[in-house]
Amino acid sequence: MGISKLISIFVIFHLVNVSKSEIRQVKPNCSNGNECRILVNQNSAEDEFQIEPHKHYAKIKKLSLHASYLIRLTNIFCKTFPSIEDFYAYYSRITIVDSDAFVGCSNLKSVNLGYNNIKSISDDLFKAIRKITVINLSQNQIKNLSGIAFQGLNDLQTLELHSNNLDEIKMKEFGVLPNLKEILLHGNQLNYISVDFTQFPKLTSLTLFRKSTRGNSQENKFPFEVKDHLFQQLSSKNISSDHACYKANTCKCPKDKNCNDYTICLKSNDAIPETTPMTKAVTPDMSDEHLSIVYTIMGINFILIRGEPIGEGWFGQIYKGTLKKQEKEETVAIKLIETTKIHEIIPEISTMLKLEHRNIVKMHDYKTDPGNDHNHIIIMEYVAKGSILKYLETLNTQDNSNFKHFLELTKDIAKGLEYLFNQKIVHRDLAARNILVTEDNHAKISDFGLARHCDVNGAYQCTSSILIPMKWYAPEAIDNKTYTKMSDIWSFGVTMYEIFSYGQAPFKDAKDTEDLKNLIRTSPLEKPDRCPVEIYEKLMLPCWKIDPEERPEISQICITIDELLL
Repeated sequence: MGISKLISIFVIFHLVNVSKSEIRQVKPNCSNGNECRILVNQNSAEDEFQIEPHKHYAKIKKLSLHASYLIRLTNIFCKTFPSIEDFYAYYSRITIVDSDAFVGCSNLKSVNLGYNNIKSISDDLFKAIRKITVINLSQNQIKNLSGIAFQGLNDLQTLELHSNNLDEIKMKEFGVLPNLKEILLHGNQLNYISVDFTQFPKLTSLTLFRKSTRGNSQENKFPFEVKDHLFQQLSSKNISSDHACYKANTCKCPKDKNCNDYTICLKSNDAIPETTPMTKAVTPDMSDEHLSIVYTIMGINFILIRGEPIGEGWFGQIYKGTLKKQEKEETVAIKLIETTKIHEIIPEISTMLKLEHRNIVKMHDYKTDPGNDHNHIIIMEYVAKGSILKYLETLNTQDNSNFKHFLELTKDIAKGLEYLFNQKIVHRDLAARNILVTEDNHAKISDFGLARHCDVNGAYQCTSSILIPMKWYAPEAIDNKTYTKMSDIWSFGVTMYEIFSYGQAPFKDAKDTEDLKNLIRTSPLEKPDRCPVEIYEKLMLPCWKIDPEERPEISQICITIDELLL
């Protein structure tokens, strides 16, 4: 599906006051497109409702209910949107899933019900969707799960059951799943697992860490104990293991393999192709400070090695890391986010993964930290020279030729911002600390921890109590917590000031919060020393108009920069 064809449809429930006995009628606010988002508000979460039919609904391919207050998942969505291929309802407070919830959605390929309160699912839930390739039931409260629910799903490739309350998995009940590649079971309470790998001929990944897990079966001897924070990557149709080790003094590793306190080695009667020992340091006092895990991006297994911290973003520390596949390596940045903060950005992660622009730091993937379910990992493009603030420290402040280079960097930022605006995204934290410089001295916008989708009016209303970087914020953003692209334009002007002043902090003389608010409204930042007057007057000052409507559009800013570069 071409990105140009994706037009988001925001379905907002407008409910009128009726008696409890009446079924509420939902009148969607929609336009034609291939993607539909439904927001269920808190007051209507438990009400019975109907969605008025519309001819465009039959064409919808993607339906999203994430971050809604939906308590019960019924068949109403498949009746209304019969052609959907992707269904997302994570973080939606779902407790009950009707057995016929997906009847009528025969084209479904991906279902994400993660981060809800589901305690059980029906054996019949997936019978109507035989084309399904990805099922995500992670981060729920499922204790008892019958494998019968997955029988006959011949196209299923990924099954995420991690972070539930499962204490036993009977793999035989799954039947043969010929295309299943990945089963995620970590973060449960498993004390037994019986695995016949002939059921899953293409299985390459089985995660079982963070709990003590033992199992035996008559067909395949598979005894092992997975200690906290250990991760096992399996690549074999048949495993016949007679020993596994996790302590150096309790086992002998295969030749040329180091076995230490944090390594799983698997000795097998039959070779296990492509299986690699992996290490993880789990406490600060351990000598090995690196984290290695194996995970999958688009079906390709990578070893991710976390190294030293290289910075700190809005929601967590950032590490320099390495992705390895066979002989190839790619340097990446790894951001760790605590679970207590992840809800702030979950709604936007799927959007950020789609962003592709030379002046935007690429987000490669998002995963739960295999070593700690309380952390989440975002794998991002690594930008060699780091923060533009550090880069500015390397330059000669007496060299006037730098100002042309600063204009070029400013243009990079403007182009990246223009791209975000076209995607209906406001950054909300545009500042020099979030601008990175590449090896060839181009700028990229990073740290989308505060970035949000705008509504149909191009605004985002903040309801969070999170602290904000006031020195970079426009007056309307401070006073009303309303953010538009024009709020980002104000921040863009402050970022320019930082660059042309070689990293000087804005409003550094403000005595307190009230003094800062007053300065922002009444006293624009002064021209940086040695900065050309033309750049200050034509680029910076217009961004700081108190009335947002008087600030220049980003397209006009790009034109002005080009004129100044001539």
